[in-house]
Amino acid sequence: MNTLILLVESDSSWSPLVWALEQGGESAEDGRVVIEGRLGWLSIEPDQSVLDDFNDDERADAVAALVDPSLFVVEWRGDALIETFVRAVPPDSRVFVDNEHGVFAPAAALKSIPFASWARTISLL
Repeated sequence: MNTLILLVESDSSWSPLVWALEQGGESAEDGRVVIEGRLGWLSIEPDQSVLDDFNDDERADAVAALVDPSLFVVEWRGDALIETFVRAVPPDSRVFVDNEHGVFAPAAALKSIPFASWARTISLL
């Protein structure tokens, strides 16, 4: 299983949970929305406590990037669905991705980069 953290400005008009539901996802009792299908498996779970797991530098980056971020743990199997998800983030949305390997970047910037180039790497360079 693969994991990334999605940070969304809390007043954003775009919601990863709504997107997942619109793609046929189902709500779980714990607040997650899960999509299972031919493109893979994707789980999106709201979890503000994940910010506590960031080190000081990561937390500073998050606070500098977003005033009041909502955090989501995104887990997946099969890259097609997660790539579709990241590409679905509207370009004007204040959404950042932390791949848990060292990449922290606006989702809009990642759309033009092949998924395999950033999803599991420590740097975009």
